[in-house]
Amino acid sequence: MSLRETIRVEGVVVEVVGGVVCRVELPNKHRVVAHMSSEARLRFTGLSAGERVVVMMSPYDLSQGTIIGKSQTNL
Repeated sequence: MSLRETIRVEGVVVEVVGGVVCRVELPNKHRVVAHMSSEARLRFTGLSAGERVVVMMSPYDLSQGTIIGKSQTNL
């Protein structure tokens, strides 16, 4: 699967389920389980509930994703 086939969406961390796994709520109120990418783990230490993140998801499995960074928008 190429990067063109991935879906990138912003969401809000609802719950941290360990060091690198979080539950993220998307704008359409859908919740996904997302883990932090290795690059994201190197850039920032940890996440807490309420932080806005960018999640990359496969169009084949919309129940899980990868956190690739923090969101730059201020809402």
